[in-house]
Amino acid sequence: MGPETAEEAGEAIRQFLRIAPQVIQQFGSDPSGRTGLKAWRGAIEDAGVLIFQSSRIPQAEASGFAVAYDETPVIVINRKDAPQRRLFSLLHEFAHVALRESGVSDLRIDRQQTTASADVEMRCNAIAAAALVPIESVNRELQAALADEGELTDQAVALVARRFGVSRLALLLRLVRAGRANWALYFERAAQFKAEYESEQAIRGPLPEMKRHIPQESLNDLGLPCTPRNRWTFFSSHVTVAE
Repeated sequence: MGPETAEEAGEAIRQFLRIAPQVIQQFGSDPSGRTGLKAWRGAIEDAGVLIFQSSRIPQAEASGFAVAYDETPVIVINRKDAPQRRLFSLLHEFAHVALRESGVSDLRIDRQQTTASADVEMRCNAIAAAALVPIESVNRELQAALADEGELTDQAVALVARRFGVSRLALLLRLVRAGRANWALYFERAAQFKAEYESEQAIRGPLPEMKRHIPQESLNDLGLPCTPRNRWTFFSSHVTVAE
């Protein structure tokens, strides 16, 4: 397979993981975002990728990282993040291993950076957004939301994002890449969403201590048993992305 755009790579990932657009839109029925995260994680693990969730990585430090081994690559995502953010991190890191580029990611976008590393991060963001939000589906949902709201309000963004089980910021990134929004709006809303989150955290205070379920915690952190799959070797050796 020749070089793909991020759009084509996103579609290739969905086909490889056997997650159809119709299935993706069913994730919106779970407002917590856990159903989508579980489905995507299971599909990636079934393909032969080891996935771990870490509770020890500070949120400000990283959202995840990937080690792009030729066989049984490894993805680690930050368990402290909300499920929708973890989902985007998961697909971002999966893009890393598909590109055979190990890396540590915080998912922040800085238009001033021009390093090769920043370029890879931007590509992985674009691929993750394309995989999670099929363009035909998002166009339909966006059209319906705009018919109700009249413009791309926060409510419209939140409504469409929920339909795909992704965060508002991930949905905005997808709209930018699809030419339905611009970077100025993206960075304006990114700053707004961050301020909202920090304000909510300050009001909520520390979360109450919950009764621990060690077997479930172990599964969440360590994942299910996984063995190398020929499917992964085939995919990683046939997909390259040019963008």
